[in-house]
Amino acid sequence: MGFLIRVLGPSAAKTYFKRLEEAERIVGQLLTLRVTSSEILHLVSSEVQIALEERDHRLEETTSLEARLMQELERAMAESERMSLKKAREQVIGELEALESRQQLVVDTIEEKDRALKAARHTVQDLLLCSEEDIRQEILRRLEFERAEEIRELESWLRDF
Repeated sequence: MGFLIRVLGPSAAKTYFKRLEEAERIVGQLLTLRVTSSEILHLVSSEVQIALEERDHRLEETTSLEARLMQELERAMAESERMSLKKAREQVIGELEALESRQQLVVDTIEEKDRALKAARHTVQDLLLCSEEDIRQEILRRLEFERAEEIRELESWLRDF
């Protein structure tokens, strides 16, 4: 230092040292700024890392939720299809039962008509074998039977009245 004062003089050396101190101060500020920026960079990196981890976690949750919702949707669709099939099956069963019922009515009607036809044939055969007088007697007997039945009904009605 003494050398610089001798060579430059006191006022030039003073300016030199002032600038040197200022340069040291600026270098110190830059070093402080560098440390601070490193800390800020480290903090920002940490925050970015945390944000990325949170994003990944939310993405996993969303993916998991989406998978669960898809399974639920598939289950609901399968259930809906199963219910539709069940309803259709019940409807077909109901229609089959109605057809069976109508079929039984037709069978019963045919059997009844068959019995009536056989009775009519039997009656016609009996009538062919009977004489005219026998037919008159049978008609009178049946009329008497019907009248007797009507009389019994009227008597019963009068007793109840």
